[in-house]
Amino acid sequence: MPRRLRQGTSGSLKYKNFGKLSIADNKIFSERQNESLHLITSGTGTVTTNDIVEINGNVSLPTSGSGVGVGGNVNFGAINLSGLDGIDNHAFGTTTPSDATFTDFESSGIFTAGALTDVVVELTNSTGTVFHDFSAGTTFRHTTPQGDFTVALNSFPTNLAGKSFEVTVIVDQGAIAYIPTAVTLNGGGNIQLYWNGGFTPSNTVLGIPNRLQIFKFDINNATGGQVNANVSIATFGQTLDGSIQALAAPSAKFIKTINPSATSGVYWIDHGNGPYEVYCDMDYGGHVLIAKIANTTSSSSPWLYNGSYWSATTAQDETTCQNLNDGNALARGYYGYSIQNNLRLCLGNKDNAIIYATSSTTPRNLFTGSAINLNALYTRQDFLNWFVAGTGQSAAVFNNQPFCNRMGFNRSDSASQAMRFGITMNNENDCNSNDSSIGFGTYTNGNTTGPRAIPAGGHRWNPDAQYPATGFIFAQ
Repeated sequence: MPRRLRQGTSGSLKYKNFGKLSIADNKIFSERQNESLHLITSGTGTVTTNDIVEINGNVSLPTSGSGVGVGGNVNFGAINLSGLDGIDNHAFGTTTPSDATFTDFESSGIFTAGALTDVVVELTNSTGTVFHDFSAGTTFRHTTPQGDFTVALNSFPTNLAGKSFEVTVIVDQGAIAYIPTAVTLNGGGNIQLYWNGGFTPSNTVLGIPNRLQIFKFDINNATGGQVNANVSIATFGQTLDGSIQALAAPSAKFIKTINPSATSGVYWIDHGNGPYEVYCDMDYGGHVLIAKIANTTSSSSPWLYNGSYWSATTAQDETTCQNLNDGNALARGYYGYSIQNNLRLCLGNKDNAIIYATSSTTPRNLFTGSAINLNALYTRQDFLNWFVAGTGQSAAVFNNQPFCNRMGFNRSDSASQAMRFGITMNNENDCNSNDSSIGFGTYTNGNTTGPRAIPAGGHRWNPDAQYPATGFIFAQ
């Protein structure tokens, strides 16, 4: 039944069970004193007033149903709202308020609070697509991450127009740093990320091992168009500049990135195989010296094609890689460092380089893995120029070897010839009997030692001659 008051006579109203109601000075009085005014809950009508409602005493409100809706301002005096649906069964506005929880709370004006807190959601072993429940909290802490990961936000608000939401991702980095590289909302595609400083997401640039890093994503759709996020990064702890063992950097490139004025010299590096000191060349963007090949024609060199250093999985005379003096050495980066950009294969000095662009493999895998044909990448002249600058010899020594140029990593086109890196050549157009070579760990005519083999440099036939040089292998 509709809820309504029936007007009686002489300025009075009558309502069931209340007796006579009198109206005076815009107030309603009941002839039954100390009685309450009840609206029948089974009614379907609406009580509407455009005027201010004053409540001078205590008011009990229903604990279930649709509750009480107010279109304008509500002034609370000593009103106990404890137990009401929508305020999650907590006291609100009492003299001794308790904690209150709201599913959603929005203020169109300035909101002032004595203290604010957020739930921290713990996540472990993160890699790939990792779900982050926005309804559980907006701060997520990742411990022992196993790889770079996508922040897949679930239960995220769908009405983003004109709003901004902040999501905090804390990463407790280990020896290898991993970072959040993408963000998705409610199962959609990646949103546009704008990184502080214009960085491209890469764990070698943004991730810092053994540090606590905080990534803040300001997700917004201010224009109502594409959703994007501004990303800021904070790192706690000293910068890994390679100056001491405790601050060993993941790569020379990392040091050069955080300190563009860094100069070539010895730094502490730790790419996951333990910290060690090694020479880092900073003149070409930051490279670690991972191996040195002595200037020799010795038949016992560990860098001849069948020498032991090529397949080594432990460091060999590692401290010798702290300088550019001649000698044989292999640092742990040779087998333990995952190349990020390229190798610099240097002959005679660190500036005379053939550069091979690659990534996501170790140098050892290149020199000992499946053969790599480089004929489409380099020319015979590239290797001749490299030889001349590295040995001081004339390129004319190979004028009688113009045919069957074979270039590559660990390439063996017949049982009589091979190279760990370089080129083999012949005086005749028979590619099964090449006579000469330039490179690292090369041999021809089946001579794995002797006059037609070399650790680093070149050799030729007719007459037999060897042209050794110091070899340097740098990795970025």
